[in-house]
Amino acid sequence: MRILDQAQIKSWDDFSIQSQGIESHELMERAAIAFTKRFIELFPMIPNQKGWVLAGPGNNGGDALAIARLLVLRGYSVSVLTCNFGRQQSPDNVKNEALLPKEKLDSFHKGDSYDLTEIAKPDWIVDGLLGTGFRGQIGSELSDLISMVNSLSVPVISIDLPSGMHTDEICVGQCICATKVLTFQSPKLAFVLPENSKNVGDWEILDIDLDLNWLNDQKIKYEFSVDSELLSLIKPRDKFAHKGSFGHALIIGGSSNYSGSVALASKAALRSGCGLVSVLAPNGIKQIVQGYCIESTWISNKNEEHLSLLPQLQDSYNLGIGPGMGTNPETAVFLNELLQKAKQPIVIDADALNLISLNRGFFKHIPAQSILTPHPKEFDRLFGDHHDTKERLIAMPGLCKKYQINLILKGHHTAICGPDGLIYFNGTGNSGMATGGSGDVLTGIIVSLLCQGYELLLAARVGVWLHGKAGDVAARKRSEHSLIASDIIECLGEVFLSIEQNAQL
Repeated sequence: MRILDQAQIKSWDDFSIQSQGIESHELMERAAIAFTKRFIELFPMIPNQKGWVLAGPGNNGGDALAIARLLVLRGYSVSVLTCNFGRQQSPDNVKNEALLPKEKLDSFHKGDSYDLTEIAKPDWIVDGLLGTGFRGQIGSELSDLISMVNSLSVPVISIDLPSGMHTDEICVGQCICATKVLTFQSPKLAFVLPENSKNVGDWEILDIDLDLNWLNDQKIKYEFSVDSELLSLIKPRDKFAHKGSFGHALIIGGSSNYSGSVALASKAALRSGCGLVSVLAPNGIKQIVQGYCIESTWISNKNEEHLSLLPQLQDSYNLGIGPGMGTNPETAVFLNELLQKAKQPIVIDADALNLISLNRGFFKHIPAQSILTPHPKEFDRLFGDHHDTKERLIAMPGLCKKYQINLILKGHHTAICGPDGLIYFNGTGNSGMATGGSGDVLTGIIVSLLCQGYELLLAARVGVWLHGKAGDVAARKRSEHSLIASDIIECLGEVFLSIEQNAQL
């Protein structure tokens, strides 16, 4: 699902109006009908409940006025509060205000400021003050109104975008804190930036039948991955296959203080469908690792506490390195030698990333097309300080091209980028997965997919999706509060079973 910028959103609207031979107010009515239909599903009419509809002077306010009309005609108790904050109403806004059956409203308020204490407190609010065309800073009067709305403990449903938020940016000023956003036709970049989380809440896409032909020639920087697309990319199993058909993963990591990381990664690899898993780790943790993952085989490393002295490795291995390996100087030598000798791309995570950030010369030895999986702090240690997520996203395509790598920037909507520069945001996962070992599980899953013949960027995308999907299943069973990394592994089977049975997760 393509994420469009502010200019592209307007262009798509204009193209659709022209190609479909309709007026702009007809498209506005289409959007209002789609919003109202979904709103009624979410908030069925309850006697004595009252709502506010907030309408600004632009086309987002025009949507709000049309929605207020449709809700009133369906029997909802609605007060409309318009706020022009010194701007002229758009023509379609004027048209929808004229169509509003004011005699059926609980109240209608027109102006730039109100005494909200004199209006009956709402049970819900529809926010249509500002939309995707908003630029710059909001004035003090609107800021006061938004502050008042945010102080009310009621659901706030924003039309297309929370008022005060820029379509493509991190919100830095006063902004509506939306409980839910019902947005039209495509996601907005602002929705997937973690800095905006308190303002966006949940969001849904409403189809308003824009002309899809417009998309054909558009250059897109970002895409949001949806279940239907990722499901279609899962490889079926050949019933005549044997364990050699699904590859051999080698998980490298572990140290005396971090035995669990490499154990989790190895078990996740097996649960994700590869044929064989071997572990290369310090001998001192062998009993712990193989006790947790008895199906794995062991490659000895003579040091008891940390990795050192790289042994001869088979070229057929698909390698994942970093979980729990520590940053001992001998381990740094081990990593540098491995990077130089590797014959294929590697999945690089955790302390392997930290060692590379401490030894900048290692960068030139990273095999082309390798997959690096940093969280934001690891990203900054590797590539320099960035003030926020938007800066990291801007940097990712250039870094992937420069180093010929695939990057996974981990987070709630994990961002995945390859050398071609297109960034994919993941749509699965939950806050329960913010727990120790979750990243190690992801490493094991991705290595496993490489074993099974997935192309590198696809292995990254599918791996992140599977990881999040299993986490969502685990959260439904255990709750987000009590979810631990091993729960994600144990729920991978349910995800694959639902895929095999074409069942809904």
